[in-house]
Amino acid sequence: LIITIVIISLIGYSRCIRITYDIVNKDALTQVYNTGRLGREVTRLLKKGKLDGYICICSNIKGLSLVNRRHGTHVGDMALKNFAASMAKAINKDERMARVGGDNFMFIVRKEREEEILKLLEKVSVPVHTDDGVMVLNLENRCGIYVIESTDRFGAILDAAYLAVHRAKQPSVPDNIWYDKNLLQQVFERKSILTQYKKGIANREFVAYYQPKVDMKDNKLNGCEALVRWKQGEQLVPPFKFIPLLEDDGSITDLDFYIFENVCRDIREWIDAGVTPVRTSSNFSKLHLQKRDFAEHVLDIISRYNVPHQYIEVELTESSGYENFQAFKDFVEVMNTNDIYVSIDDFGTGYSSLSLLKDLNVNVVKLDKSFIDGIGSGDVTNENLVKNVIHMIRDLNRDVICEGVETRIQADFLKEIDCYMVQGYLYDKPLPHDEFEERLKHPQYENNIS
Repeated sequence: LIITIVIISLIGYSRCIRITYDIVNKDALTQVYNTGRLGREVTRLLKKGKLDGYICICSNIKGLSLVNRRHGTHVGDMALKNFAASMAKAINKDERMARVGGDNFMFIVRKEREEEILKLLEKVSVPVHTDDGVMVLNLENRCGIYVIESTDRFGAILDAAYLAVHRAKQPSVPDNIWYDKNLLQQVFERKSILTQYKKGIANREFVAYYQPKVDMKDNKLNGCEALVRWKQGEQLVPPFKFIPLLEDDGSITDLDFYIFENVCRDIREWIDAGVTPVRTSSNFSKLHLQKRDFAEHVLDIISRYNVPHQYIEVELTESSGYENFQAFKDFVEVMNTNDIYVSIDDFGTGYSSLSLLKDLNVNVVKLDKSFIDGIGSGDVTNENLVKNVIHMIRDLNRDVICEGVETRIQADFLKEIDCYMVQGYLYDKPLPHDEFEERLKHPQYENNIS
């Protein structure tokens, strides 16, 4: 009996040690190393000089939040577990792997295996169980890569890889980014812009410029788009310098409503002054669709300034639809109920354009500038595509407008295919408040614009 008790106690003690070890060293979900254990391992190997010729790869799984929304977090968790198990098989005994939070993983691998590991991370196929059965997810990754130096500390390695993968998350950037010192400078610039942004909002440095939309049937002003501009003293900060940062930071949602309130205020002032406004489209980030009170907030501001709904148009990008379709659909329905126009911007740049047009009752479709640029260049295929897309939009009883019209050739082509609503430098650049007010008073454009 005593021997049995001792054996049971030893087994229990051993099990407790194992559980404690796992809690301290392993990620609870995936059972690979956690950040703490990876840090201790890397520090130990650095002290022994055993990480010469190694690199650190920080990977970020694309679109996992979309999997969670569509199929539930239990499917997302299963995808993470199977992803970790799959990649663990590819790691050699002298290499290390850890989950460092959320959908981020860290790999310490030999430099000569860089191409091999990055190739694997391009697309990792994992099976998951859903209510409809087994489904295979192809998990693509963004990666930040840092070459480890013998004088490094773990914290510095982690920070460098994080900086690189963060850069890889930015729009129009390759999925794999190698760390260099310029990235650090970019981080400083980013922090500086975000700090200045907060001061800029407080000092009302952000203003709305209005780019006219013209009906080429009579060359008359028929609408406009409100565009944000940042005036620092006498200088204008280009939108590409701050819009992507604010989008990534999440602050863009506050800026959108700041500009929208300016738009509603301007429209109210024009009406009170006896100047007839035109329907004004205001841009909203797809991030708004994550908030349940988005439509309510829009309606509240319109009501606050007593703006007739006929003068308001809410503009969302096409990508908003396939990233959060149901929220987009619900928002459109509320706007339709309140007789407020909704437009899709950047149409033709995403993956689900046809289904968006079929399932979303939007009023206006804006054809992306990339299509218009090819008109007049001799690219017959592009011109046929533009013609057929415009006819398709029309057949679905949607209004269509072409942005980025800059030449007479482009305008003449669009007239030939019965597309008359345009926006672009051929007619006007974005105008500050006072200049646009003059355009409202004199809405007719010359017939000989070239």
